[in-house]
Amino acid sequence: MANVKDRLGVLDKATPPDVWRSVVSRTSEPLHLAEPTSAKRRVLAATLALGVFAGASVLVWQAFRPASSPLMSATPAVHSSTAVDACDSPSDAVKVDAKDLQLHGCAIWQAGTPISLRYVTQDQGIESKLALVPADACTAGGACDDSKVVWEAGDFVAGVGDASYRIGPLDPGRYVLFDRVHPTSARLEIDVR
Repeated sequence: MANVKDRLGVLDKATPPDVWRSVVSRTSEPLHLAEPTSAKRRVLAATLALGVFAGASVLVWQAFRPASSPLMSATPAVHSSTAVDACDSPSDAVKVDAKDLQLHGCAIWQAGTPISLRYVTQDQGIESKLALVPADACTAGGACDDSKVVWEAGDFVAGVGDASYRIGPLDPGRYVLFDRVHPTSARLEIDVR
């Protein structure tokens, strides 16, 4: 241990160099700051920051938007007796398919008797809920008056699957069967005879 103390004792006797004059002379010189950034670089950085913000905003909107957002609905379309299971005469047992956010199926229903509706959804991951209103309760743009609903499905149907409903009896006339989640695109005009 004494050997270590003797060796380190040499450091106690060492005289450090005098650097004070060097320190004082440095403070009298002007500081050299980096050149200010050019206006082009500032504009580019601001544009990039706004682009990142806009992209993040779109992603957040896509993740949290309401299901009935206009962005999810196609242009208004009213389909009458098209495609799957179209019928030529009034029926009390009908099938309606939902595909690509549109309703297709039998559009001629029997008046005065309960209707058995089989609803088949083919849109993966899409939620829907059917409602029926008189045709005069809907505008040309697709909005329907909620106070005039004559029938509404009890639960939402989510994704691919099917559900069965009992409707009516209905009075003769024109009705619109529509999806409450996608009311302007998923619609079927019904003729009750």
